[in-house]
Amino acid sequence: MLRPNRFVVALMIATIQLGAICSYADQALTRTFTNSLNGFRISLPSDWDRVPPGNLKAFDQSARDQHPDWKPPILQDAFLMTNAAGLAFPAYMAIRVSAKPSNREAILADLKAGIPPQGVQRGEPAFVDELNAYVIDYQLNLGVRAIDATIAYFPTEKSVIQMFFLFPSNQPGLAALVKDIIKHVRISDEIKAPAERPMRGGLIISLVAVAAIIIVLSRAKSAKAPGCPSAGCG
Repeated sequence: MLRPNRFVVALMIATIQLGAICSYADQALTRTFTNSLNGFRISLPSDWDRVPPGNLKAFDQSARDQHPDWKPPILQDAFLMTNAAGLAFPAYMAIRVSAKPSNREAILADLKAGIPPQGVQRGEPAFVDELNAYVIDYQLNLGVRAIDATIAYFPTEKSVIQMFFLFPSNQPGLAALVKDIIKHVRISDEIKAPAERPMRGGLIISLVAVAAIIIVLSRAKSAKAPGCPSAGCG
């Protein structure tokens, strides 16, 4: 089990319908979402959109149940692929912005803390110099679903911006697309942290609870009558 005070608020991104010759890695990132309050912007493909408010509330409540001492809302935003027909579940991306900054050493310690629960394989975190960010991959086998997850931590002068991606396993095009989205994250120059500047604090991670919610929501979606608009379906 993970140590009691270390949880990964996991969630993770958006889904794409996979065709026999479709390459998600080649998708243009034509939609830009700017978070002026926290000083960053992300670029996504045209068929990604914000998750419905009810889904975001469910993800946030799961994270609050795991870590009730964190100031709500725990998740600032979340996005999903809107054309997930044919996939086991839609891929998701969720964003958390910490209340205070943290240095590279503390982030690395958080990413490697604890023992992953049964069915969760954790890769080695890698620091990407050109992004000034840590990136780590997970594989989750929850019995009914096999899920891949990628998490990116962007330290800034004011916070740590955490981006969580969840998508069906064995989809190399989706995995490449996620890396491309991370590569195109832009942090405001006003809050960009120097690469080696020490800061305070630490943050953490736990993927299983939110992944389970995604599975429940995807089942509920598949049970709905046809004709539900893709961007508005849960």
